[in-house]
Amino acid sequence: MRNSLVETALNNPAGLAFQKCDRTILFMDIRGFTSWCEKTSPETVAAVLNEYYRCVEPAAAKFQPLRITFTADEIMAIYATPQQGIAAAKSMSKAALEMLELYGIGAGCGVHCGSVIEGLFGGADVRTYTVIGDVVNTAKRLESATPGGAITISDAVYQGMSQRLTVEPCEPIAAKGKTAALIAWRLI
Repeated sequence: MRNSLVETALNNPAGLAFQKCDRTILFMDIRGFTSWCEKTSPETVAAVLNEYYRCVEPAAAKFQPLRITFTADEIMAIYATPQQGIAAAKSMSKAALEMLELYGIGAGCGVHCGSVIEGLFGGADVRTYTVIGDVVNTAKRLESATPGGAITISDAVYQGMSQRLTVEPCEPIAAKGKTAALIAWRLI
């Protein structure tokens, strides 16, 4: 997948110096993956994980992500707008549900937006484009509180979309490392 950020990184790495900007962060993680792996052969785990990536990546890519990252059974996608992030979350969740239900597992998804620092991070030889900040951590905490097959969005996403989404309120989420409970919504 080639996009403008990749082109900039290849042709002008200084063009991806740290900058503060608004981004929408999406995390999706398979529920029950560790216990499923414990009773499943490594060959099957690898095959299912690759099948999962092949199903979910095109669903994420349709909405022009700035970056998609796979780490074990977790996917992180960075989008320019909440609209892209929500559309991707719906598409990715549908693809994941259809594929994962065959194995008795599912994936939860969390979406948050706000100000991050983006750019090339790393050492002299290994660098990668990513984003950091509380918005990223909060998106991960929302995803962690989401059951398989569901999408949880932050209040910032809900308010930023002018409340044009069909949602139900979540109980406030007491998230690890956060001083205040997170106000969140579940897409329905």
